[in-house]
Amino acid sequence: MADRLLTVADRRLTVADRWLTVAPRVSEGTRINTLERYRPVRIAQVAPLYESTPPRLYGGTERVVSYLTEELVRQGHQVTLFASGDSITAAELIAPCVRALRFNPDCRDPLAYHMIMLDEVFRRAEDFDIIHFHVDYLHLPISTRMRTAHLTTLHGRLDLPELSDVYRQFPEVPLVSGEYSCSGSP
Repeated sequence: MADRLLTVADRRLTVADRWLTVAPRVSEGTRINTLERYRPVRIAQVAPLYESTPPRLYGGTERVVSYLTEELVRQGHQVTLFASGDSITAAELIAPCVRALRFNPDCRDPLAYHMIMLDEVFRRAEDFDIIHFHVDYLHLPISTRMRTAHLTTLHGRLDLPELSDVYRQFPEVPLVSGEYSCSGSP
């Protein structure tokens, strides 16, 4: 499975790279400032809602999303972060819930807020050049029908037997993972 993830990611990351180097056409011999050559990329970062971004306590995924989001903003890109309302970011924040779900005693079903968030992401998909999902596989059935470039970073366990069936069902979805191997062997 790790080989398949790398193959799909490598193939699709070239699509993402294309968006990161969008430049206007210029006639041959025209000199342009490198900083002026590229337009900002419109990027959506979609974080889990269990913790704020960045997290107040534990939250490895949310911390990674925060670092990535803040760096993209620092580089001048137009970034929209879909995350809990208590998140702190320099990006535009769209929050389907007031605070991280782990700290909301009234929240009985966290998937409900994730569905609300994903619906909002898909409603706004045309506003972005690329959408970067960090919510495992919740979005896969709909993202396969999107025209907007997208990729998914898998932050969780990949060794669960059911996941093979899920990823086999959506072979065209670009997946990336920070884990080389979940079994402990290369």
